[in-house]
Amino acid sequence: MTILATLGEVFKRIKQGNGCKDNRWLIENKSDTFNDELMSAIEMVEKEEKVEEATAIRKLLMIGYETYVANMYRFGKLSLAEASRLIGLTQIETLELLLEKGVKGNLDTGDVMYSLERFVKKRSRQ
Repeated sequence: MTILATLGEVFKRIKQGNGCKDNRWLIENKSDTFNDELMSAIEMVEKEEKVEEATAIRKLLMIGYETYVANMYRFGKLSLAEASRLIGLTQIETLELLLEKGVKGNLDTGDVMYSLERFVKKRSRQ
């Protein structure tokens, strides 16, 4: 099972509330769900952030999800509005997050010129 498939299963269970309200599913099934490398990452976040294991897992999952959405935006597979909705932030907050992750945008010069031309045409009709 790939890491992405594993994360998908975890998100699915959390979203459905299958015994995850108090994170029992994550903790009880961590040996089946996370390999040694992921367990080391979880332990590092626990120690660095001084948080419980479940909080460390949620934090890492969210970071991974935000990075995944940012990459989909970077490659033009999502609009800013879609990325914002998926992450649960405003568009301004999403732009700030994208910039923090090194994503400057997914528009090229042609896209900007096309938008400007449409804007000018629309304004000239008014």
